[in-house]
Amino acid sequence: MKDLTTSKVVRSFIIMLYNMKYHVFPYCFKVWMTSVLAAPVFFLSIEYFITSRKSSIPLSGITSFISVYLVLAFAGAIVSIITLLIFWCIGMIICCSITNVVKRKLIMSFTGCILTLLTFLLFFFPDNMFSIFPGAMMLSYGFCISVGCLVYHFE
Repeated sequence: MKDLTTSKVVRSFIIMLYNMKYHVFPYCFKVWMTSVLAAPVFFLSIEYFITSRKSSIPLSGITSFISVYLVLAFAGAIVSIITLLIFWCIGMIICCSITNVVKRKLIMSFTGCILTLLTFLLFFFPDNMFSIFPGAMMLSYGFCISVGCLVYHFE
């Protein structure tokens, strides 16, 4: 009897996801992928140019830049995969409850920034949350998420 009820719940959940605004996941995935791929570039630029070339990450040449970029992108993807799923769930709720597209994008942008802050708080707090390394990285990810939320099509 329990299995029948559980299977009905699972089946109805899958049907609900299928019938819902199925374009929410691609939107959330594009925003997430933009932050994973673009934020390390912004972060490395901040590290290299703004900190008077006294970077905490040694960048002696293009090969070291590429290797550091790949490590940061991979680590960002692994660390933020749960955030993507939460972002997607919130996106489904927002898509069903708010009809104005501009409001949706603004709320998703704000939500993405809050989720980024919470992710960094989880990994860097209380040790080094506001030192240059996590601070610049957090700003890079927040900026990319905000831009992605506003640029990509979300109906």
